[in-house]
Amino acid sequence: MKKHDIRKKAIVVAVAGAMMIPCAAFAASPQGSGSAGGTASAGSAVSAQSAAAALAAGTAAAAEESQEDSVIDGGWEITQGSFSLKKHKDAVRALQKASADLLGYSYKPLAYIGSQTVAGTNYCLLCRDEAVVPGAAPVMELVYVYKDLEGNAEIIGTQELTKGIKVNKGKIALSRNKSANRAFRKAFRSMIGCDYTPIAYLGKKAHKGTDYIALYRVTAAVPDAEPEIDIVTVHKNKKGNVRIASMKTVEIGAEESEAE
Repeated sequence: MKKHDIRKKAIVVAVAGAMMIPCAAFAASPQGSGSAGGTASAGSAVSAQSAAAALAAGTAAAAEESQEDSVIDGGWEITQGSFSLKKHKDAVRALQKASADLLGYSYKPLAYIGSQTVAGTNYCLLCRDEAVVPGAAPVMELVYVYKDLEGNAEIIGTQELTKGIKVNKGKIALSRNKSANRAFRKAFRSMIGCDYTPIAYLGKKAHKGTDYIALYRVTAAVPDAEPEIDIVTVHKNKKGNVRIASMKTVEIGAEESEAE
């Protein structure tokens, strides 16, 4: 499958890095954002009028730059509400329009992840994708769709999330996959410090037992915490014991996922 250069629409990664430890270990220290600023003063050799003019020009330039940044380089906003496609019809319509003329490949939207304001809007949706050929294996991907200010839409990038696993071909709700759901519920009993919301059951793989893999929204239990999207793997050994094997943050906006 051809990959698209997601950077051409000025996409900025808002969530980055790999998290390999429970959220509870760092919930008290959420990431923040820094800012830089400066001050200016007029020397005795500069007239009050010149100083005022310079200050006005600088303020206008700063305002223009700030406005441009908010439109072109806005961060990704992960939904803190519903992942339901029925609640985000604009994103679904954009995907349908962008993929209408594609031949030999299908994108089935499963869940809405978030959006980014650029010169238009970038949408991120979880999709089950499949080549339209006999015996083709489906994959679960984050699909990025750009809709411009005139309503035109195109797919600008994808991130595969299910390399090396047997992809779930049925219902994505974790609660509709009984074995996986029991394993996750048991593994998460001792997890504190974050709100863990399952988005989709991605699939499983055999590994000295069974690894179950799901996509979660994880939000630290502190004021104004920003959510992140994590791939969570729960391992169930042959004796039936379960544990969280890994939690890895997905880099929203990256061209390719590092998930394995």
